Amino acid sequence: MFKMDLKLSSLAMSYLVTEEKVRRMAKEAAMREEEAMVPCENGIRISSVCYKLQPYEGLEDYIEDINSYVKEARNEGAQILVFPQLMGEVPISFMPGYRKLEREISSLLIDAKSKDSSSFLSLVEATQGFLGEIFFNTFSTLARCYKMIIAAGGFYHRVDKRIYNTMYCFSENGEVIARHNKLFLSQRERKWGVSAGEDVSIAQSSLGKLALISSGSSAMYEPFFISNMLGASICLVSTSPIDSESMGLIHRANENRQCIAASGMDSSVLGKSLEVKEKALIAVPYPFSLKKDGILRMGDKKVNTAMVNTAKLKDSFDNYSADVNGEFLKKFINS
Repeated sequence: MFKMDLKLSSLAMSYLVTEEKVRRMAKEAAMREEEAMVPCENGIRISSVCYKLQPYEGLEDYIEDINSYVKEARNEGAQILVFPQLMGEVPISFMPGYRKLEREISSLLIDAKSKDSSSFLSLVEATQGFLGEIFFNTFSTLARCYKMIIAAGGFYHRVDKRIYNTMYCFSENGEVIARHNKLFLSQRERKWGVSAGEDVSIAQSSLGKLALISSGSSAMYEPFFISNMLGASICLVSTSPIDSESMGLIHRANENRQCIAASGMDSSVLGKSLEVKEKALIAVPYPFSLKKDGILRMGDKKVNTAMVNTAKLKDSFDNYSADVNGEFLKKFINS
């Protein structure tokens, strides 16, 4: 019954949503089409979203909300903006017949079991078409209208016989310049049958090389080291709305002499068993931050913005004391 209801809901959605309609509504929401990216003489201005997950009443409601984050970042002079994972999954909340499907979808989220992989596969197969249409056209249009590079998160989709949690990065011209299949999956995703990615993803942008990484990698040294070796001085990290995974990012920034911009997330609407509350973070090597703690900006504002001079990141690194945080140690010595 679940599979049949999904197919009927997805069929109805395909008639309600078209590429042209999404692009038109995104342009109307932006009410502008900038000629060029905001110039910054002293570095790169990066914004990190602290996204509040919510159900939407319809396509217009979804686009208006996404636009509000991009607009605020643009008003703060941002050249790069980072959203969480799975931003493309949210439109499920306004697909026709969702209320009928909500209980089964919620049970999949709350208590993932190996036997649920079949139901999850059905959900992905039925929805990835219209979700992709909404996601790509919304973020591509907004990136082009505001002339901003956007790490937009993404959605689950099936490729051949595998399901991936895929994230995308759009250029200021609205083109996809990087895609990243999540490398380190949560236990929940493994039970759903999601497959792990195999590569670190580097975007060749007008602002230099950018690494696109999921928060599941935050406890791992290697993805950030590899991205650094591939020439990326900035890592764009999308957090998860269903699992808290972002511990360790401040240390990854220091270890690899990089700036790491990670989105924030408030998914309390999903209930206590799924609640994720993470602040947006822009991290740099310890010496490069005001308090020598690696935090350039951290907060739960809708948009959190900081200026980063990538040329100075390497200069702030001392190979002989890279593993010593003096300010951190002083707190314990003086206490």
